Amino acid sequence: MELVSNFIIKLNESDFILEKRIKLLKEIEKTGSILQAAKNVPMSYKSAWDTIDLMNNLSDEVLVERKAGGKSGGGSYLSEYAKKLIITYEKIEEIQASFLEQISKNADYHSGNILNLQRIAMQISARNVFVGKVVELTPGVVNSEVVLELKSGVKIASIITKNSVENLGLEIGKEAKAIIKSTSVMISSEKDLKISARNVLKGKISKINEGAVNAEVSLDLGENQILTSIITINSIKNLGLKVGDEAYGVIKSTSVMIGL
Repeated sequence: MELVSNFIIKLNESDFILEKRIKLLKEIEKTGSILQAAKNVPMSYKSAWDTIDLMNNLSDEVLVERKAGGKSGGGSYLSEYAKKLIITYEKIEEIQASFLEQISKNADYHSGNILNLQRIAMQISARNVFVGKVVELTPGVVNSEVVLELKSGVKIASIITKNSVENLGLEIGKEAKAIIKSTSVMISSEKDLKISARNVLKGKISKINEGAVNAEVSLDLGENQILTSIITINSIKNLGLKVGDEAYGVIKSTSVMIGL
């Protein structure tokens, strides 16, 4: 029996760099194309973009940037920060491999201790995860309003129970995550809406992926932080949305989950 393990680089307590994400970054660096990189990993083109958006959302610095087309054509390339992350990951990987080899030689696999170990991890289906700091905390009798400020300066308000605030140990200045399902994000082409939703986030449409019935709209909030929404194709047509347009992501505060 041999002991093997993949390691994860965490950022703000979130899984930030995984083996497959490193492979994607390497392929982007090699090919200059997200489409080709996705094929080489392999993963779907959509999954590749989702991964890039998630990493850019969690990172203090941009990892993947796009170069506009010209005589030599457009493409995608890694930032210097991303290249350094890859080097760091590879160095740790070498040290880890040596460490695990020594453990494998000396571990007693038949004691039951190692055989019963397993990694416990939480997987969430929510498409949007943003890291920010608590800048406002307004307690109520039952619920409390928590406001996070993202690195782009955008503020997201959430209504959660007082018990949740206590259990998470939330306080002003503490880092936390705003978690939002893409189906909970409405899109508007106008800011001044008469609507009860607490969050109206301004951005620029960076991508529209159309399906048979629904479309995925990606809204760049600044600092390469991408808010993703799922709306109907009819809504796209009725609003006249297209890439490059200014638009607003509208989210009820009760639809924003808070995590650490």
